[in-house]
Amino acid sequence: MNNINVIRKPSSREGEANPMWGRHHSDETKRKQSEAAKKRWAEVKKMQSIHHITMDELLSNEAFTAYIDRIITEQISNIIR
Repeated sequence: MNNINVIRKPSSREGEANPMWGRHHSDETKRKQSEAAKKRWAEVKKMQSIHHITMDELLSNEAFTAYIDRIITEQISNIIR
């Protein structure tokens, strides 16, 4: 038998297979998500005003997108805790 790597299609998480199916976020979770989003966009606006660049220029900058990814990851881990 040959050792052939088989690429499997990821399992679908649509509908009832989704762990959040039939569930809703609590008001506290919605508030935390809202606060995290506001902080992310505050950072974006801050960088725009400092560097006087457009949103497209800002988001095409790899260093900035890596910075925003790090912030998002930290905020998500804080929400999960």
